[in-house]
Amino acid sequence: MRKIDSYYYYVSKIRTNIYETKEGLRVIESVNKNTVEYDFSIVVNGGTYFEDILNVPQGTAHLLEHLIFGNPNSFLKTKNALSEYKMGSKKRASFYSNASTTHLFLYFFAHGHENAKLRILKFITSQVLFPEKNISKYLEKERSIVIAEKNQRKKDEKWSWLQYMKKVFGEEFKNFRRDVLGEIESIEAITKDDILKYYQHIFRADNMAVAVQTSKPLSTTEKKVIRDLSVALKPKKPEKPNKTPKNFIPKYANHTFKNENARDIFMSINYFYTLKFDLETEEDYLNDRLYLFLTDLINKVSYDYIREQKHLTYSISGINENVLFNTKNRGITLSFSFENFEEVLDSLYEMIYVEFEKFLMSKRGKRWLDNILSYYIYKTNQKHDPDYAEYIAVEVLDNKFSKFDYRIAKKAAKSITPEKLLDFAKKFFEIEPIFWINSPYEDEEILKVFENHKFHKKFKSR
Repeated sequence: MRKIDSYYYYVSKIRTNIYETKEGLRVIESVNKNTVEYDFSIVVNGGTYFEDILNVPQGTAHLLEHLIFGNPNSFLKTKNALSEYKMGSKKRASFYSNASTTHLFLYFFAHGHENAKLRILKFITSQVLFPEKNISKYLEKERSIVIAEKNQRKKDEKWSWLQYMKKVFGEEFKNFRRDVLGEIESIEAITKDDILKYYQHIFRADNMAVAVQTSKPLSTTEKKVIRDLSVALKPKKPEKPNKTPKNFIPKYANHTFKNENARDIFMSINYFYTLKFDLETEEDYLNDRLYLFLTDLINKVSYDYIREQKHLTYSISGINENVLFNTKNRGITLSFSFENFEEVLDSLYEMIYVEFEKFLMSKRGKRWLDNILSYYIYKTNQKHDPDYAEYIAVEVLDNKFSKFDYRIAKKAAKSITPEKLLDFAKKFFEIEPIFWINSPYEDEEILKVFENHKFHKKFKSR
């Protein structure tokens, strides 16, 4: 393996080295001297996004994950052997393992004490090296299990999250607008050839990354296990399917969903923008920190104003989540009664366009910001994050790994003033939002209130 990059995070004091094998497998080694844990992941660039690209039924990626994780393989040939291998004793540590499927990736991972590191390595790599001859043996069993899992889901038309995805993301992003499990009909349609095709195209060394967080650099034995994995998954004939990320720049919209099981209205105001991964200049770091402190501002003022002063909600908080490839969703979520709907909208509007400024320009607001900055400038020890190396692996696979320099970020944070944060907030809240309103009421009842409000009138005219 040759080293292709290295990164030291000054807060956690973790050194991360990135290697690449001759076959193209990326290896992320995060050395954390303050832990006795061993965190190991294999991340495959092959979530459900690729099902359309490879022309296989929806749910193929997830069914493949079920097939190869937890079923006997060439290394552990029985269910009992699989179970026993993970169990501990007075002489050896136990470990936990699992797998998951998302729209973009497949994950196979294990966490345990470093005493179990070689067993963890061999266990997870053996899962990924699932014998193709075993597909037929376990296909129908796993298909039945996945269909049972699907039957536990709400119906599509009753599933709030799925309807949110369908309404917010258009046809251009259809891969993200469906359940990773697929539909009953598509799961039933998956053949052995579909599974084999997906496995051969996706499970290749140059389409995967290994992530390890450990207290010591990888040993010769560990490296050999990883090299053997890389050689076994050497790219053969199928070409690696590529993602074609597109920027998601939505126009203003308000979407409603009738949820018969709800008591109150749940509403989110979502502001989507393109996330910059490569922080190169001091201005990049300044903007990145301003986004961070904007969420703190939302949390502080919304709690003080909407809950404590107006008594309109029990819970209100800021959104701060990544979506799609390179899009961030930042905004506000809260729940409230229908009787207070108009007053809630009035108060939110007042908060965004008046109260933020009043607060930041007040003595209390300036003291608050100074306190928030002190938390960031004088960071304390962070809790162990078992997914630390895995996050880097995902960024490496998506070609958006950036060496975050805390020293530059701290300098940028020190330069933030109430005026800078206020100016940033004013520009941010001119982004055209998407309102998501989930309630037990008919759409007409909700829209009658909402479409008469100045929130709607402000952005509808654009």
